[in-house]
Amino acid sequence: MGVRVARVLELVNAPDLSCIALTEHYRGTPTHGLEIPDETWMRDAGRERWLVLTQDRRLIERTSEREGIVANKVGVVILRPGDAVNYDVLSFIIRRLAWLRQINQDSRPFVYKSHLRGRPRRVPLAESGVA
Repeated sequence: MGVRVARVLELVNAPDLSCIALTEHYRGTPTHGLEIPDETWMRDAGRERWLVLTQDRRLIERTSEREGIVANKVGVVILRPGDAVNYDVLSFIIRRLAWLRQINQDSRPFVYKSHLRGRPRRVPLAESGVA
């Protein structure tokens, strides 16, 4: 989603909401300025119970990444923005904030997909042989 969306969400300043872009989280580390390896952010997301928002719709199509989500018990929401801009992404998050808070309490792993103007649907992780 990027740094701008994360910074605007930080301005909301909800007591139970913390949002940071991966590039900001890994600033000052050996991976800063580089593509963050999936193994790294998935491990950290699982350990810290991050709710991952991404636009990478191929994330669950790649076997190794799908297995990483399961192994690290990551909660993921894949947004399918089409031609959306940051405003559309923020609007989705604000409209769905109660739902995001709710699923953030759910047991992991899980993956949901949603168009920005649609209803989120849970994606069975066992579809491709990953339980």
